Amino acid sequence: MKYMLLIYDDTKVWEKFSEEQRKQGMDMYMKFTQEVKSGGHYVSSNQLQPASVATSVRTRDANGWSRTAHMRRRASNSAATT
Repeated sequence: MKYMLLIYDDTKVWEKFSEEQRKQGMDMYMKFTQEVKSGGHYVSSNQLQPASVATSVRTRDANGWSRTAHMRRRASNSAATT
């Protein structure tokens, strides 16, 4: 069985961080990624574009329940659902 992991950050919050805070965040991310790779669980990764360029798609099922999918573009221009 495989799982997909999405790591998301709020761009507006990230921009308010100091350079040191950003470095700490990236260091934590790199350490986590290395642990996943070392454990043999890493398959692939892609960076998504910022949420500001996302498209929201809303649907309703037969019972009237609403769902929202936020579509963002990867660098390769293929869509990824978040």
